[in-house]
Amino acid sequence: MSKMLLPDSSWQTDPETGEKAYIRNFTDSKYDWPEGLLQGGENGVVVSPKGNYKTSFVEIFVDNTFIRGEGETLEEAETDCWNKYQDRNLCPGHEWEPRGLKNGGGYCKNCNIFGMNVISIEEVGEHCAVCGKATFYHFSHKTNLYYCEEDYPLKVEQARYFELLKNRSWDLPADEQEAFNKELNELYRIVFELD
Repeated sequence: MSKMLLPDSSWQTDPETGEKAYIRNFTDSKYDWPEGLLQGGENGVVVSPKGNYKTSFVEIFVDNTFIRGEGETLEEAETDCWNKYQDRNLCPGHEWEPRGLKNGGGYCKNCNIFGMNVISIEEVGEHCAVCGKATFYHFSHKTNLYYCEEDYPLKVEQARYFELLKNRSWDLPADEQEAFNKELNELYRIVFELD
């Protein structure tokens, strides 16, 4: 069986040593999921134009796909997610359409599953504001313009942000963790909130 990451993972103090450690909490899943990130929780918040709500949820990121199930309990949410995953596997052939997305993501006309990087740059039809090259690398909500990777004005900050995430250590002493979190949060603010 697969292990599911729960959102109540947190920094905790070891009662014997007094040292802080990041504890990741897992639970056994009901199904034999493929290799990928499987996560879930009982207090997911959904923000929707139809009305916000809380729900139990299970999500899997596998094969360029993100699938989310919801339910009254974690078990119901996992079953909902599993059924969607099975529908995806039974699809006679994915036919992707962007449905308004401009980032290469799309939905299958046959099984309604979401896929990442399934719509080509040419189909999206957007171009870099600097050089004119077809791209969907970055869209600035501030300027309503697209930028290719070479011309993206915050590429240094973005690269540092993702480098920090990739090389993140959960075993840092508290003062180093605080400095790490401060830098990460500032880069997030610059790259994702100011743009």
